[in-house]
Amino acid sequence: MAEKEQAHRIDWETKALAGDIRQDQYGQWFGLVIAVLCIGGAVYLAMNGQTTVAGILAGTSALGLAGRFIQGKRDESQREEDK
Repeated sequence: MAEKEQAHRIDWETKALAGDIRQDQYGQWFGLVIAVLCIGGAVYLAMNGQTTVAGILAGTSALGLAGRFIQGKRDESQREEDK
């Protein structure tokens, strides 16, 4: 009975880890798509004379990416401390 419980727990943890990895990958792909669309939109607006709006769009996109990068580094250092 204990062996069955251990096998079940290992199976469950394996599936949970695979789900976490898949979720991270989807998040990275969607983030890339959003970033490319924002940069493309900013370039399009700049080419059509809307430089202020293009600057705001590109600037907020860059700040969002930088903020997420910094947050990721903090999360990573926090995990290192928890070990």
